[in-house]
Amino acid sequence: MIEVKNLTKIYEDKNKQSFKALDNVSFTLPNTGMVFILGKSGSGKSTLLNMLGGLDKITSGEIVADGNAFSNFKQEDYDNYRNTYIGFVFQDFCLIDNLTVYQNIELALQIKRENNPNLIFKTLENVGLQGFEKRYPKELSGGQKQRVAIARALVKRPKLILADEPTGNLDSKTSTQILKIFKRVSKENLVVIVSHNREDAENYADKIIEIEDGKIIRNVIRNKDYNNNFVINDNVICLPDRKLTVDELSKLNEKIKENPVTITSTVDKFVEQPQTQLDSRKVTFDNKNMSTASLIKMSYNF
Repeated sequence: MIEVKNLTKIYEDKNKQSFKALDNVSFTLPNTGMVFILGKSGSGKSTLLNMLGGLDKITSGEIVADGNAFSNFKQEDYDNYRNTYIGFVFQDFCLIDNLTVYQNIELALQIKRENNPNLIFKTLENVGLQGFEKRYPKELSGGQKQRVAIARALVKRPKLILADEPTGNLDSKTSTQILKIFKRVSKENLVVIVSHNREDAENYADKIIEIEDGKIIRNVIRNKDYNNNFVINDNVICLPDRKLTVDELSKLNEKIKENPVTITSTVDKFVEQPQTQLDSRKVTFDNKNMSTASLIKMSYNF
């Protein structure tokens, strides 16, 4: 579990003018599930993702990942955290054009000094790209490139996957396919997605954190009691949050003609995040880096 406590990030430009990107932000993240961080451009959502990924230094406050406080991290600790605990997926894919699909995914394992071809092929199959291992990024569609990026993140077997606008460059059909992959992955991993697409969050998120001007304005989880059914119970009609079918409209009209009725709506799809009991156990991050031989071999490709 990850706890963010009173997190503040202040940037300073070349003229020594300061800008507060995050302002005293606090929340907790579960061990599994799909979390959306929503906000307009400049709201601070990407800054928050970078902080969670250990890509940017904290101005004040704290992030604790499975008992590991960032304030105690040395550079080596950040490297181990990113190499073993985190899987990154970016909007522009960040694939290496000189490497095949297989080699792009293999790179994530080489950083951990692992050699596991079976795991790579299994991961490719998991994202629907079996048979694509010898292709180069230029031979792939946008959706296929993003699947490779997801496979590269998954092959590390991370606990946390951070995705920055992963469907921003994709059409609606392909975006749906990618989000369904993330949803499937989130059953065993924590997936955090930065997005401006509220509809995607409403459809797929288990938890939504909304940011405005560096502050959290909404922190909710999916309501387990939520249902979107059309229900008639005596003289009470419960309307779903969708268009009624022809049959449902017919039943509604018949009921209204009979007696006075009370019309209600379904319970809220999301509810406020309750107080979370934190797990105090500490997880040790693996201390692994790419071998010299792998570095030389990769350099040869360029």
